[in-house]
Amino acid sequence: MRRATILSTIAGIFVMPCLSQAQPEESREQARDWYENGWTYSQRIAVTVRNTTSRERPDEPVVLRVGDLQEEAEDFNPHCFVVVDPAAESDHEKESGGNDVPSQADDLDGDGQVDEIAFEVGLGPRESKRVFLYYEPGDASRPLDYVPQTHAFLSPRYEGPGWESNIIAYRLYLDARNAVDVFGKVEPMLSLSTFATPGHDYHQLSDAGMDVLHIGEALGAGGFALWRDGELLKPEECGRSARIVARGPIRAIVEVAYRRWAAGVGGRKADVTARFTIWANHRWTEQRVVVEGLRDFRAATGLPKTELPAGRQLRPLRGKGYLGTWGAQSDLNDDLGLGVVYRTSDLAGVTEDDFNHLVLFKGIGTKPIVWWLVAAWEQETDGITTPAGFASMLQGLEARLTERVDIAIERPE
Repeated sequence: MRRATILSTIAGIFVMPCLSQAQPEESREQARDWYENGWTYSQRIAVTVRNTTSRERPDEPVVLRVGDLQEEAEDFNPHCFVVVDPAAESDHEKESGGNDVPSQADDLDGDGQVDEIAFEVGLGPRESKRVFLYYEPGDASRPLDYVPQTHAFLSPRYEGPGWESNIIAYRLYLDARNAVDVFGKVEPMLSLSTFATPGHDYHQLSDAGMDVLHIGEALGAGGFALWRDGELLKPEECGRSARIVARGPIRAIVEVAYRRWAAGVGGRKADVTARFTIWANHRWTEQRVVVEGLRDFRAATGLPKTELPAGRQLRPLRGKGYLGTWGAQSDLNDDLGLGVVYRTSDLAGVTEDDFNHLVLFKGIGTKPIVWWLVAAWEQETDGITTPAGFASMLQGLEARLTERVDIAIERPE
């Protein structure tokens, strides 16, 4: 079991039961095929995750809606559950018949009710994996306690919200720039708390990494704006707010709301909501944008037209469903790759302005616009170091993100 600290083990967190009334002996038999001597999970529901592609999918994100789980198991309790991979090797002497999988329960809309269960599984080509959600019905409650691999943070030092995985970190300038910045990391770790420490200069390389991208007038690494009549319309006049939806341990989610974003045409204004999601062991961020009040505009994202040192060139990368750049565009003048991945069915066109290479999306005002931003710094341990390697990563990412796994929830046994 991968718990947060050795101290938690000593304190008895491993064997702390869900806080519920004792269950009859026979009702516990089902749970004992996984864990013995201390747990009181009396029910379980099975979930099968199937990779329909010929590509390996390590650390595949899985999201289960609590409503869907309760359609199959009405008594499913999102406050007292554990995800178990029965095929995994146990890493604790009290486990048998599998190992628990780090997971989290997220309240997405802030109403105090859990909406989704999130975890990751590794899948080989064409592989199906069956996992169990052991749970205790009723008002039982037990906090999940896993080593954090993602984090999200609001700090004045970032000039907006920041979010990270153990591989990379991003922040959004919560002002008229509306640009996404990149924090590179040499070693896998969580760094946002260090960057928020007073006196810490994140523009200088440290063990925690550093800010590696100069934004200037650009949208940064996949920031966004509105687009109409050949012009970017940034949120120069609007109310802005940000909240942390989830910090981890497996995924971090940040939501930003723009109220009465001035569109500059006939005094029209739009309400815009953007949600940024990052997963453990991944470098990409899903960006989901909803625009209310406008239809004859486009949503636009982009990558900066960076001026490189003398003798160096910015390598453009373009393929099905992605746009990228590679070159000495980091603040240390070493190689940094930036990319945007999108569904080709959402694409309205590719263009540019004075500061950005731009991707334009159709469907504004009718549905959420979804794309993925990604960055890779050459100083990462075992990281990407060539434009060909970054292009290959973008190609694989486009295929992976636009071809979802199949998920089937089974009725309790």
